[in-house]
Amino acid sequence: MRRTILAALLILAGWILVAASPISAASDASQDVLAAEHARAEAITHQDYDKLDKFLGEDLTYCHASAHVDNKASFLKALRAGELKYLKVESDDAKVRISGDFGVINGHFIVQTEAPDGKPREPDHSWVTMVYAKRAGRWVLISYQATHPVAAPAVTPVAH
Repeated sequence: MRRTILAALLILAGWILVAASPISAASDASQDVLAAEHARAEAITHQDYDKLDKFLGEDLTYCHASAHVDNKASFLKALRAGELKYLKVESDDAKVRISGDFGVINGHFIVQTEAPDGKPREPDHSWVTMVYAKRAGRWVLISYQATHPVAAPAVTPVAH
């Protein structure tokens, strides 16, 4: 009987250790970062800029694929003024890596915006890197970098 109880306790302790392991925590954090990104995308496409504000860090650097760079204030100002209007933000392969209180998302994103005349632009395909930071118990976007997948000229290695 004692051996059965001891074996059950050891199995239970093993389950607790696995559940509390860094791999499990990183997996949960990855899902939390993706959930924050989905909520951010939903807020921006539904023009809910008050909700969007909650998913952006005060120190945000937002580098558009056009190479225009915004901070949080200028990005929200452009959205609220109607200078930018996002119709679609989605990814077919976003991957998240967690390092402590930071989550990095990399992937191919399809972004569609509205032109000044109110007509939808052609969807924009970009490779995106986003950095989320966990602050006050929630994930906020602190860095965004989009790059168009254009053919680059051949690079000649520099001899050292």
